[in-house]
Amino acid sequence: MSLIIKTCSLFDSTLAFHSKDPAVVARLQEFIKTKQENPLQPYGSKDYKFLGKGPIAKNLPKMRHAGMTWDVSLFYEVEGKDPHILKLYGFFTHDESGTGTPANIRRQKQLVTKLSNQTFQ
Repeated sequence: MSLIIKTCSLFDSTLAFHSKDPAVVARLQEFIKTKQENPLQPYGSKDYKFLGKGPIAKNLPKMRHAGMTWDVSLFYEVEGKDPHILKLYGFFTHDESGTGTPANIRRQKQLVTKLSNQTFQ
């Protein structure tokens, strides 16, 4: 099973910011190893699609997020088959993504726009 990993400028900037926490870097390496073994296998129990009818789930139905720490998640998509394409969008805290308690719908809509405008290489 082959896997192509693609990133975007948002991934690069959020990685630079969140990599100050060594746990994020370590978990990213584990995440990539897991996806190389089986791209469709969840990375732990906190790896799933966005649920409900919020802006992210509604506008980006393939978007998934995997917990890297108790607060930071990696947003990504898996596309295609043989090869699978892993598109890494970026790292976001609950507050940054608007998915905290209470939810910030305005921030989620802003993030949807930002995620939708990414170009992958």
